[in-house]
Order: sequence, then structure tokens, then C-alpha cells
Amino acid sequence: WFSEMLSAGYDPDLQAYNTLLAAFGSAGHKESAERVLESMQQDGVRPDIYSFSAAITSCERSGDTEQAEVHFENLQKLGLEASEIVYNNMIAVYAAAGNVKGAGQLLDEMDSRGVDRDTVTFNSAMAAAVKAGDSQQAIKWFWQMKSNGLKPDAVSFVSVVSACVAKRDMEEAEKWLADVIKENAASTAVFNCMIDGYGKVGNPKAAAETFEQIRRNSLQPNLSSYNAVIHAHAQAGDMSSALSAMSGMRRWGLRPDIVTYTALVSGFAS
Repeated sequence: WFSEMLSAGYDPDLQAYNTLLAAFGSAGHKESAERVLESMQQDGVRPDIYSFSAAITSCERSGDTEQAEVHFENLQKLGLEASEIVYNNMIAVYAAAGNVKGAGQLLDEMDSRGVDRDTVTFNSAMAAAVKAGDSQQAIKWFWQMKSNGLKPDAVSFVSVVSACVAKRDMEEAEKWLADVIKENAASTAVFNCMIDGYGKVGNPKAAAETFEQIRRNSLQPNLSSYNAVIHAHAQAGDMSSALSAMSGMRRWGLRPDIVTYTALVSGFAS
């Protein structure tokens, strides 16, 4: 539609450009977003906060912090004030790159500039720490979020449980899971994380028990749930249970994928 607009002789306005930028941003097409930003300025259309926000988002999929920082700097050069959304999008890019330092600096900058930090802000920062393997920092930001009066959501708890699993501290992860259930913030994702952790520490029994907890908490296991429990059994050499779990997967209408078969082949090979 954009090219048709140009062909028809219509000059796109800020809203038209921002619509195009939003599409490229959500699709992760950073080069296209960059070209649109350049084109709109050449056409005399001044980008706004939403223009740069979308351009920054386009860098998230690839974790291109360098390009995102360029957009962030250009925003400020135009005299625009970075909003909560812009900061959140920037932190999300740092999260994709596992850049804990960058995420932390932006968190502090938001605080010093009086920009509101919400649950999404802290969730993104925690995701950066988890990806970088910095479990302590992820948990530290969780408590900082709570001290700021913000209520953790399902994503928040997945991050802290993931942090515990990353350092193979399943005892601590179990305490967090109990809090998750108590706060009614349980999700299939957090149970999957626990199952994966039990597989890594060689405890298929706990993995299977946690798998059963998914339905007991009115949730449905997904492909990742089954793959995690199959992997846990296969790692322990219990191929009978692994194959039984795969049969259960099929009964629930889920098709085994490359992850499923890789776990089974690995288990039989060992």
C-alpha cells in the first residue's frame, strides 16, 4: 500500500511512515527501518518518538545493540525526550544480546531522569542477565522491581527460575516455584523451565512430577513440556519412560519435532 500511495502521487505523512516503521520493527527488518527513517527525513517529515521506538525494536531480533544505540542517540539529537516505551525497547535489545551492563545503565538512567520503570522494564533487564548467565543480577533486579512497588508477572518468575536453573540450584528454584503458585502466576513456561532444570541435574523423577503439576495448576503442557521431560528421561537412560512420554505427546495431538528425536537418539546412543 505504501508504494501504491507513492505511485498515486500522495505524499506520505508521519502516520504513514510510522505505520511502515512499526511493520518493519515487529518483523525485525532493521535495514528497511533504517532506510525508512532516512527517507522520511529527506522528504521533510520529522520522526517522532514512535518512529525511533519502532526502529529500535527492529534491532531486537538480531540483538544489534550498536544500531539501536545509533537510533537512540539520533532521537536525542532531534531534541526528543526518550519515553518509557523507548527505554523499554532499548533494554529489550540489550536483553536479546545478553548485555547486562547496557541494560543496567539504562535502568539507572531511567531512574535518574524520572522516567517510570514498569514490570516490562525489569523483565527485559532480567532477561538480559539470564541470557548472560548472571543469575545473581537477575534475582537482584527482581527484588528491586518489588521494592519499587511493582507486581511481578509470569514472565518475571520465569526469569528468576531460569536464573536458578542456569546455576543448577534446583533447591532455590523450587522455592521460587512455590512463590509462583502462591502468587497465582504459574505458567506452562515456568514449569517447563523447572523440568529442563531437573533434566540437567539428572533427576528425571522430579522432572516427571513437575510435568504432572502443569495440569494440576489448570494449565496445558505444550511441545516444550514434553520435550523437556523426554530429554530428562533420555539423559538418565530411562528410554521406556521417554518413549511413553512421546506416546502421551501424540495422544494430545502434538507432533514430535527435531528436538524430540534428538533427545531420543541421544538417549539410545548412550
